[in-house]
Amino acid sequence: ANLIRLDCRLRGQDPPFCLCPKGGQAVLEAHYQNKQIGRFGISTTRGPSAPPIEATIQELFGGIGGIMAGTAAIIYMFVEPPYRKRGL
Repeated sequence: ANLIRLDCRLRGQDPPFCLCPKGGQAVLEAHYQNKQIGRFGISTTRGPSAPPIEATIQELFGGIGGIMAGTAAIIYMFVEPPYRKRGL
């Protein structure tokens, strides 16, 4: 992710909203008011299909076809202490 951010900065472009490698593990970063307040390690290996999740997605997004929701595992979560229990 840091290499992609550097490449975007050198090219004068905004980095992608979401960076997630295919297969393995990824770190999601939580930012609030331009400050990183949390990190979440997740698996990026696609798990089995989840029919209840797919049904909820269909309800929320009005029956968009072709959505294949899967599962992933949260490996760790860390939120900076001042931002815990704030409902962010």
